[in-house]
Amino acid sequence: QPPPPPPAPSFFFQAVDGILDFCLSRGLGDVYKRQNCMLIPNVQNLQFNEQADVFTMIYEDAESLKPILTEKIKAQGDQQYRKTNVQADMTKWTMFNDPDFQKIIDFAIDVIKGGLVSIPTGKFFATDCWGACYKKGDSCNAHAHHPAIWSFVYYVDAEPNDAPLVFPTSQNAIYPNSGLMIVFPGWVTHSVPAQENDKERIVIAGNISIDRQQATSV
Repeated sequence: QPPPPPPAPSFFFQAVDGILDFCLSRGLGDVYKRQNCMLIPNVQNLQFNEQADVFTMIYEDAESLKPILTEKIKAQGDQQYRKTNVQADMTKWTMFNDPDFQKIIDFAIDVIKGGLVSIPTGKFFATDCWGACYKKGDSCNAHAHHPAIWSFVYYVDAEPNDAPLVFPTSQNAIYPNSGLMIVFPGWVTHSVPAQENDKERIVIAGNISIDRQQATSV
């Protein structure tokens, strides 16, 4: 008689509550589903070289909104205590509730719609929005905003010799100017080097998503 088949492999994972639990696996991508078992997918960290569209445009009402937005951003101080990638004074994440910030969000959405070849149906909205005041020596660590669809940076008060918005994976950078809007895909890595000027560099940033209905069989 042929020998019996070997036993199926077992893998032990640390459960969320700290109790050891196991999932029976029959191979990559085929994991036995058991109640109270934490699923751990196979993660492969790959590098891609896709091109990405970056949209830029100047806001026509920039000068009239500059003092209003500047005052609101500076009045908040540092709500995040330098615990985010933004190593500068940063407001709370929910500035989309402010009507003046909403004007900038609406402008970002208009820029997105103007840059797209085909505009998808659905409601565009900001998932989060914040302001930041970069003083001399302040910077922003390299990061991306995935799973956001689009991200934007708007310069409330900035000059061309201020620290640029850098896209390190493409070796490109965009230098600021008051009223300049920059929109890019949320998965794109970006950073800001240290501000070298004594003058403050004041920005609004955020993420845009779209609420789309599920496809129907037509």
